[in-house]
Amino acid sequence: MSHCKPEQLSDVEIVLDEIKKFDLIKEKKKGVFYLKSKAFLHFHVKENKRWADARCGKSWGEPIILPFNPSEVSIKKFLKTVKQYYLKTSAT
Repeated sequence: MSHCKPEQLSDVEIVLDEIKKFDLIKEKKKGVFYLKSKAFLHFHVKENKRWADARCGKSWGEPIILPFNPSEVSIKKFLKTVKQYYLKTSAT
């Protein structure tokens, strides 16, 4: 399955900016993040639904939904889950 195109992430710049603030995170391509040298998070779109796959510890966690034009509540919920995955992954 291919990753989101950059234009499919234009409505969530604030989300991407928050993820970039995490220690040791680098955005290699728009919406594709690495923790140290390991893939950490990337986005997919299928049938007008968007989600992120993120590493949670040593494996990939459950997909994290981030709808198009998300509400503030959806953004906060998404970032909370990403932060939890990040903390677990960075500790390994």
